Amino acid sequence: MSAIDGTRSHTKTLSILILAFAAAVIYLISLYVAYTEFNTTRLVDPLAEVNSLFPLYYVAIGLTAVLGIACFFMRLNNKYLHILLVWMFAMMLWFTPYYLAGFVRLPDGPWHVGVGLQISEVMSGATVSFSEYAWTFPGSFLYHPAFLTVLGIEPTGYIALLFPFVCVSLFVLLWYVVVARLFDGRVAFLSLLIAIPGLHYI
Repeated sequence: MSAIDGTRSHTKTLSILILAFAAAVIYLISLYVAYTEFNTTRLVDPLAEVNSLFPLYYVAIGLTAVLGIACFFMRLNNKYLHILLVWMFAMMLWFTPYYLAGFVRLPDGPWHVGVGLQISEVMSGATVSFSEYAWTFPGSFLYHPAFLTVLGIEPTGYIALLFPFVCVSLFVLLWYVVVARLFDGRVAFLSLLIAIPGLHYI
């Protein structure tokens, strides 16, 4: 790559980063505005989530998607830029419903964490509601109380915010790393750009 090509690549990358920052700001504003409206209308409006987020949320998603497509076609093969854009895209599509709706969108959360907090009693043979699965597969219930103990946070905050945030981040990072190892970064990037909205609507 010549010096001129390198300068052009840096300029394109910087432009995308600036626009990505703008998309992130718009997204955060949309969450702030939507939270109160959604929680006051969700019992009477079946489309409360959609209506409360309009229009800023969709502007942020559209801008992030366009930046991802532009990054792909401009052949900006910066893995950190790739991961940043697909992580933002996944957060906007996957994390937002959990942030707004909490327990409404995560019915298994209270069960898993609730039984996890009593895992010592379950493993000693005590009868705890909904604990049969935990007794058979205790490993899946052990990391919840471990996180709560180490981080010192309340179960409700962990269920509604931290756990979805960590899961989305790990999913994006592991997918990108594995596919990039098997093929290359462009394939990993494009596959995530396609899979994230696809899995959202499934």
